[in-house]
Amino acid sequence: MAKIGEGDPRWIVDNRTDGKNVNNWHWNELDYSDKGRDALKVVFKDLPISAPQVKRLSIEKVDTCKGEMTLANRKGKIMFFYDFNLKLEWRATHLDDAVSKGTLELSDITAPDDFDVKITIESENSSNSSLRDVIKSNAIPVIKQKLKTWTDEMRSSGPYQNAASPTLKSSDGAAGSTGSGNSSSNSSASASPAASPAAAAPKSKIKVASFKSRVQFAAPPQLVFETLLDAPRVSAFTQSPAEISATKGSSFKLFNGTITGEITELEPGKKLAQKWRSKDWPEEHFSQVTMAFEPHDGGNCVITLSHANVPDSDFERTRAGWEQFFWQRIRGVFGWQYSVSHL
Repeated sequence: MAKIGEGDPRWIVDNRTDGKNVNNWHWNELDYSDKGRDALKVVFKDLPISAPQVKRLSIEKVDTCKGEMTLANRKGKIMFFYDFNLKLEWRATHLDDAVSKGTLELSDITAPDDFDVKITIESENSSNSSLRDVIKSNAIPVIKQKLKTWTDEMRSSGPYQNAASPTLKSSDGAAGSTGSGNSSSNSSASASPAASPAAAAPKSKIKVASFKSRVQFAAPPQLVFETLLDAPRVSAFTQSPAEISATKGSSFKLFNGTITGEITELEPGKKLAQKWRSKDWPEEHFSQVTMAFEPHDGGNCVITLSHANVPDSDFERTRAGWEQFFWQRIRGVFGWQYSVSHL
C-alpha cells in the first residue's frame, strides 16, 4: 500500500508550477495518523464506566493502537478517513470487592459506531464470566460516544487556515502542499512515471508486468458491480468528477482524467473488462483490467481482479493504487468492510 501523503501524481491532480493550489482546487492529503493515535491514548486512559452490576468498571489504558488517519481537502471540502485497531485494558471491582481484569479489542474502526469487538477476561471463571455482558451493555455505548467526540475533535482541530477557505498545511506550516512538506518528500511526489527511462521508452520497448488480487467485500456482487460503474457513486468515493457508465464500448475518465479507458466487456453483476491507462504512461499504451464478481458467504462478494500489461516502471504504484484509491475509499463512503490478498 502506498504511504498516505506521498502525493502520487498519477492519482492526485498536479498543483500549479508555481506551487500554489488556488482555492484548494486540487486534492491535498495530510497524514494525521500520529495525532490520531496520541489522542486515542488520552481518551481511553482512566475512563470510568457506570455499571450497576459491579462496584467499579473502568478502561485503564490503551495497550496497543495501530492504524492510520488521513485528512483530505479538495475544492474547499474537508474529508476525513481513518482505520484503527485498538486494544484496551479494563478493570472491574465486583460487589464483593473481588477484582477482574482483561482486554477489549476494537478492530477495523472506520467510524464511531463501526468496529468489531472482542472481550477477554483474565482467569475467567463462573463468577466473572458475566462481565462480557456487563461490558457490552455499559462500556461499548460509552466507547462509541467517546469515539464520536474524538472524531469531531480531530476533524475540527485539523491544520486549516480559516473556516471560509480551509487549506491543508504541511508539517512545516506551508499551505496547499501535499505530504510532509519537506523537500525530499515533495521532490518524490512531483516525479512522474513518464520521467523514468522505462516509461518514456518507445512502445515496442516497454517492459510490462501483470498482477492478480482477490478482494472480498461485505456487500452483494450486483451492488458492488453497480457502484463501480455508476458515475455519482464513483465520484463520491474518488472525491472527483467521474465519467463512466455501464455501457459496453463506452469510454470512462476518473480522477480528473488521470485514469482513462474503455469498457470492453460487460456482464452485469458478474464480469467487467476495461482498457485502462494512466495519463503518465507512454502515449497510446493501455493495460487490460478484468474483474470477475462472485457471491460469497451469505451476501458477500469476491472480486478477482486481473491487471495486465502494466508498465514495469509503474507496477508497484498501480497495484497499491487499487487498494488506496478504490477499495479503501469504497469502504469509507459506503461502509462495506473488505479484505485483499494478492494471488
